[in-house]
Amino acid sequence: MRRFLYWLLLLTLLVLVAAFFTPGPFRAALGGAGLPFLKGTTAASNAVANHLENLRPTTRAERERLRHYERLILQLNTQLQQARLAAAENRELRQYLEMPAPPAWRLAVAPVIARDPYTWNRRFRIGKGALHGITLGAAVLAGNQVIGRIHELSARSAVVATLADPACKLSVHLPGSNAVGILAGRADQHWHEPPFCLVTFLPRDADYQPGDYVLTSGLGDAVPAGLPVGRVMPFPDGASKRIASAAYAELLVRPGADFAGFRDVAVLVPLPPPAPHSPGPP
Repeated sequence: MRRFLYWLLLLTLLVLVAAFFTPGPFRAALGGAGLPFLKGTTAASNAVANHLENLRPTTRAERERLRHYERLILQLNTQLQQARLAAAENRELRQYLEMPAPPAWRLAVAPVIARDPYTWNRRFRIGKGALHGITLGAAVLAGNQVIGRIHELSARSAVVATLADPACKLSVHLPGSNAVGILAGRADQHWHEPPFCLVTFLPRDADYQPGDYVLTSGLGDAVPAGLPVGRVMPFPDGASKRIASAAYAELLVRPGADFAGFRDVAVLVPLPPPAPHSPGPP
């Protein structure tokens, strides 16, 4: 029985090592084909661990062998977690590769390289900057939803201010009422709370309903129109809108982006204008 367990662990370890050290294109194929195997190895490693707990080593050699098996199980579980993270990252990247960019724009996929726990929902840093075509004010997507805009820019990295940050202002359109307003984060919102935004400067007499879609308006040159932002939510008192300064309406909006479960984002970068056509010889 012990010999069988040893060879089972060794075979599992070899497969995982091959998956991690295979070149990129082959790694993706191997990872996809091996997902059912990874799920099975979780159950197998748990069964082996339970069996080892029931062993009663009586000699020094048996105790050493038991410690050896325990180290193998720990290493195997660590590699399984790494494989799950890699599979999740591959799914994100595949989604961006399959996502069409608006005309005259391109998607620049960038990794999230820093996220401050004290401003968790408000800002994070990505690993691409001006040298990669990133521009100030560009829209940033998590999945297919707008999560923020480029707020600070350096040569090789950039800071994203999310929709929960009051510094991130975005012109939005509500197709249900054909109204246009300005969306920004709420200054009174704590950093660890689920993010909500306010849309202000809306026509006060228009009809707004909870669940209405909120899209980018396309006003200005930095963000294209029609990108999904979120949906209208009722205020805590149940009202669908508030009237501010007796002049305009305000709406509460819940962003559609997942603020917790992403490792990469996509930045919408404008394509350079086409080169002017030079006339041919007369």
